[in-house]
Amino acid sequence: FYRYVYFALSFLGILIVVLMIYYKRVAQTYLLDENTISISGFSTEINENEQKILSLFSKKRNISNSDIMDLFIEEDKTKDFAVKKKNKTIASLNDKLFSIFKIEFISKKKSNSDSRQLTYFLNKKIRIIEEGVI
Repeated sequence: FYRYVYFALSFLGILIVVLMIYYKRVAQTYLLDENTISISGFSTEINENEQKILSLFSKKRNISNSDIMDLFIEEDKTKDFAVKKKNKTIASLNDKLFSIFKIEFISKKKSNSDSRQLTYFLNKKIRIIEEGVI
């Protein structure tokens, strides 16, 4: 009888360890709607610009700087204003999401051929789904 109990307990222990490793390696899926982003019990409010940025990442994992800049260009403002607003929005969004979800969402990398060109990447462990797409 004790042999079966030890076998059952060791099987449960191995199963728990395997499932923990699996869920750490599998992409976490976040749900994006008009003013929040959430995952199983955790959610945070986001503003309109942050929602537009995350919406771009729900379609593609890497976004060029020019695509993100298109969201911030206003006709009566300078391009320098748009660049500063974009950089501030992405930095505050990343900080906000890291403080709630404890994972870095967005990183950036310069192009190898032209160091002036930036590309923004969504973390490999993250997947974003828009509410209207479900």
